[in-house]
Amino acid sequence: LLTLKWKAFEERYAGGHPLAAHNLSHIDTGAPDVGPRWAVVFAPSWLSEAFAGAACALAIYIGVGGSHRNTRLGHWNALTQTVLSIIFKINLLLRLESGRGSWCRAFWPVYAGAGLQAMFHFAKEPDVRNRRPGFPFSALHV
Repeated sequence: LLTLKWKAFEERYAGGHPLAAHNLSHIDTGAPDVGPRWAVVFAPSWLSEAFAGAACALAIYIGVGGSHRNTRLGHWNALTQTVLSIIFKINLLLRLESGRGSWCRAFWPVYAGAGLQAMFHFAKEPDVRNRRPGFPFSALHV
């Protein structure tokens, strides 16, 4: 769906040629007649996030992995990252459909997720090598 949207932008703004990626500011991302609507483009991702969030919430509820602190923190981290990802995609949708506004407002959940993941990481108990399992940041936060 994203490819269809991008190709529609290329047709409208570059005569079917590739868009110049160094400057996309002239593109009206909120134009309703260019490709599928942004809500349709993001729908599969939201469905995936909903399933991931439900699985995380279920793992927390039934106590998958026992009561080990690091396991519980990992489940809570996964759930908060999923919720923040959904909020990010909603903010991005609103920004793209309006065609104006602050990008910082769209991306704040990514920065909050980085902070929360680091917090969860450093709250874990170190293992026998005195290391905490996992990483304080993920590729999403870079």
